[in-house]
Amino acid sequence: MAPANHRGNGRRAEADVHERLFLSNQVMLRMAEAKDPFASHDERSSDMVGLYVRVRGAGPMLQRAGKDEAGKQATGEKAIKPFEQPKLQPKDVRAAIDQFKNSDAAKTAVGRRVLSRLEELYKEEEIGLEDMPVGLGGEYRTGSQSWGRYDLGLSELQSYNAMALKMTHEAVHALEVERHSVDDEMAAFDFEADYYEELKKKKLVNPAEHDLNEDYLRLKAENRAVDVLFPKYAKLLDVAWIRKHKDDWGGLANRLSETRAAYVNSLLEEGDSEENLVFRIVSEPMVYDWEFHEMIAKIGDREKGDFAAGLRRLNVVFTPAHRDAFNRIIQTRMGSRIPK
Repeated sequence: MAPANHRGNGRRAEADVHERLFLSNQVMLRMAEAKDPFASHDERSSDMVGLYVRVRGAGPMLQRAGKDEAGKQATGEKAIKPFEQPKLQPKDVRAAIDQFKNSDAAKTAVGRRVLSRLEELYKEEEIGLEDMPVGLGGEYRTGSQSWGRYDLGLSELQSYNAMALKMTHEAVHALEVERHSVDDEMAAFDFEADYYEELKKKKLVNPAEHDLNEDYLRLKAENRAVDVLFPKYAKLLDVAWIRKHKDDWGGLANRLSETRAAYVNSLLEEGDSEENLVFRIVSEPMVYDWEFHEMIAKIGDREKGDFAAGLRRLNVVFTPAHRDAFNRIIQTRMGSRIPK
């Protein structure tokens, strides 16, 4: 059976999820750099709130940011002033720890360790609020990275519950368990998602303000939790990890286009020694043609996407037999639409 696709069957649906992942305060790059690959130049926005409102509509927190002064836009959405939430206070860190302390998540095996680590860091005055890059909710640092800064830094520009969730996420990293960096990131997202689900059931969070957590839970139900990590954490990938996990979580056929592209880009950095695995990744079935197109485009250019460059890059690596087979796949998928 073909894998389900949580993002719909059109470019607009894909772009919505792509932007929502960029807009989530824990996973994606700086908000000012987020772009819709399918929008025209005029539609693209470097303004965090403008982009958020255009894609998702104004949630309760954004509605509090200011009154509608520009009237209705062409889309029927309200024009809203840039979001200016009051900064959190140091006492909020203590309150967030106490909130977590009273949660069911804190009573699990991992939760007890997370709570203990948070208390330790708080006692050492190593948890604090900082002016952080837009879109970065928090960060755990070790060694020289923490010089002059908190070991566990949290953004002042986020809601109280978002801070609590991000703090527990970073505390998982602070446990410093010896494991691969990708596995450590997945463990942090898993724990945060479990805590978020508890808060959601207790009606302590508004799902409209936690798109990334909602996306993660939905993807996890589809055995695709790992896909939340890419492309942002692609730099953590290596050949050994990809080989070890290529058949996990539903296998390569269940991976989303950007994850497959991240795998291929990492493998291609090793030269043509991984050609067989690269061919397997790009030839596994995909539900929609636009997914295939996006995967090849991201192989051509990780940031902007370049389908033709992706084809050229793969054809250089493939042996004649794989090249012929791959070109047949392209003809089936793209036909006369193949970019020159």
